[in-house]
Amino acid sequence: MSSSPILACVDLHKSYTMGRVPVPVLNGIDLEVREGEVLGLVGASGAGKSTLLHLLGLLDVPSRGAVYLRGEDVSSKGGQRRSALRNRELGFVFQFYHLISELSALGNTLLPAMVAPRPWTWLLQRGRERARARALLTRLGLSARLSHLPAQLSGGERQRIAIARALLGNPSVVLCDEPTGNLDSRTGQEIMDLLFEINREQGTTFVIVSHDDRLVRRCHRVARLADGSLEAVYNPQQPPAS
Repeated sequence: MSSSPILACVDLHKSYTMGRVPVPVLNGIDLEVREGEVLGLVGASGAGKSTLLHLLGLLDVPSRGAVYLRGEDVSSKGGQRRSALRNRELGFVFQFYHLISELSALGNTLLPAMVAPRPWTWLLQRGRERARARALLTRLGLSARLSHLPAQLSGGERQRIAIARALLGNPSVVLCDEPTGNLDSRTGQEIMDLLFEINREQGTTFVIVSHDDRLVRRCHRVARLADGSLEAVYNPQQPPAS
């Protein structure tokens, strides 16, 4: 695992407006994500974990401060540039899968390639992308489910499709928001094992928001948020005193 940061934020602030009243959510976060690590984000509900994840993933823009990807300030880029970086460099796994009900397992996995910034890219590379998607789904144990719609699949199978979709573009960082939160204990354990196996085998960097202590204990480092501020960053094998 490299110690160099692949993703970082500096003095990151985020506020939303409720009526005319600003509501601060993040208050000056400084955090580095090291290449090849699994970083857990923990904290009470409302601490700002998902907001931080969305900012790191370029799904939202900060009110103040900056997000850096490989040392480049990417939060200040225009929307089209951020979309291109997001498509090429980042993958996302969410608690509720966010699959399109009308698309098969294979179709959902192919979505990042189909919505690439340059439409002709998909036309030129769709054969290769289909082969890669099939290989990913097979690797994740879904070779017999390629043509199934989400409604025909279990929660664990849907989450595996979401993981395959996140990995399709070979992203530098995969950001996960409660990836086991909607699953039973056994299926959640299988998804955890899968994420850490991918990290070991491929060196993929993961940032994972989770309330699951079993998952958090396996992370290389954990960042704990409280009331929109970064309270501690620690080794989960040696947690700081509460």
